[in-house]
Amino acid sequence: MENEVEEGSDSEWSELTRECLINILSRLTVDDLWRGTMLVCKSWFSAFKEPSLHSVFNLDPLFDSPRELPRWWSPEFEAKIDSMLRSVVQWTHIFLTQIRIRHCSDRSLALVAERCPNLEVLSIRSCPHVTDDSISRIAVNCPKLRELDISYCYDVTHKSLALIGRNCPNLKVLKRNLMN
Repeated sequence: MENEVEEGSDSEWSELTRECLINILSRLTVDDLWRGTMLVCKSWFSAFKEPSLHSVFNLDPLFDSPRELPRWWSPEFEAKIDSMLRSVVQWTHIFLTQIRIRHCSDRSLALVAERCPNLEVLSIRSCPHVTDDSISRIAVNCPKLRELDISYCYDVTHKSLALIGRNCPNLKVLKRNLMN
């Protein structure tokens, strides 16, 4: 009898309805959501890609650990962040309203600009490979932007900031720190 319960409980997790799985996943932290829920089985992966689960993409709290700091400045790490952001944008695009990350590049932000017209918050501080190119695209394609943090993005100039000012009438917060 005990073996029957154990066998049945394993298969029950994979047979939950999509709505039930989305409800479960919506209660997880971003950290827990991204650390393997999509690897459980195909139905969990499908539920993981639900756009409503990713309207806010916030990795910022994960960057507050000083012991990890040296890893963050490698090209490989930037490529991983870009890959993760591109995946989220491809799954959620119009539902994505907030992005708070660090160490991304123009490659992933170009896709954000192209597919996220409802973006309201963009915090990309400490992104040394973000330039006027991607910020100008954000300015043109994301008019609902109300908060922008481009601190320590040294290749962003007044050129793209002027475009943000002209095209984003809801902008209330602009953070621009160039000091070390």
